[in-house]
Amino acid sequence: MLKPELIEMLEVLFAIGGNHDRLKSIAIKNRLLDFLKREELLLDGQNDGNINLANDAIRFIDASNVYAITTSRIEAGVHMQPFFERLIHLDNWNYYVINFLVSSLVFTENVEQALELSAKATQNIIKFRNVNNTDILEGYLASNVCSRILYAEFFDSDVKIDLAQEFRNWFSKLKRLVEKNNMLELISLVTQIKRALFYQVPEEIAKLCLEVDANYNEKIADMVKGEVSFYLASEKYKSKFFKGGEKQ
Repeated sequence: MLKPELIEMLEVLFAIGGNHDRLKSIAIKNRLLDFLKREELLLDGQNDGNINLANDAIRFIDASNVYAITTSRIEAGVHMQPFFERLIHLDNWNYYVINFLVSSLVFTENVEQALELSAKATQNIIKFRNVNNTDILEGYLASNVCSRILYAEFFDSDVKIDLAQEFRNWFSKLKRLVEKNNMLELISLVTQIKRALFYQVPEEIAKLCLEVDANYNEKIADMVKGEVSFYLASEKYKSKFFKGGEKQ
C-alpha cells in the first residue's frame, strides 16, 4: 500500500508539470531521497512498492531536468530506461505509474518501446475508470504517442512498423476523447499540428498555428512554434518535402 507521505509528494510533482518549475521539482526530489533513506532502513533491502515508485519519481525528475537543460531526448532517456524496462515486466500498474509513463513517452529508446508500453498503459487505465475520470489521462496518452511517432518519422532509424497507421489509430482515439471532454481541446489542436507535420502539409500547419495564437497565451504559442520550427528545420523533413511534396 502506498504511503500518504509519498502520495502527497507525487501529487505535488504532477501539479508542477514536468520541467515547468525546476526548483520545485528539485525540492521534491530532495524530499523523495529522504523518504527513500527512511524506507530502505526500515525494510533492510527488501523490495517495496513505495521504494519502486519513489525511484520512478526521481528518475522522472532527473530526465525532465536534463531535457530542460540539453533538449536531448537521448540524454534524458538514459534516466528513464530502468523505469521503462521495469514496466515491460510489470503486469499491475498503479495510477501514478501510468502518469509517469504518459509524461515520459518522448524519452523511450525507440518508437516500438513507446507503443508496447502505451498498449499496456491502455489496458491498465481501464481498471481506474470507475474511480477516476480517465479521459484526460487517456487523451494525453494518445497525444504523446502521436508525438513519439512524429519524432520517429523524422529522427529514428531502422523503424520496422507502419508509422502512418499507428499515427492514424492514436489520433482517432484522441478525436473520440475530445468529443466527450472539451478540456482536451488544446492538446487536440497541438496534435492536429503534429499530424500536419507528419504528413507535411504546410498550409495546415500555418492555419493551425494561427489558431493557437488567437486562442491561447504567448507562452503556449511560443512552445508550439518552437516545436514546429524544430521539425521544419530537420534534414529528413526538408529532404522528404523537396523530393515528393506533401505525403498523402
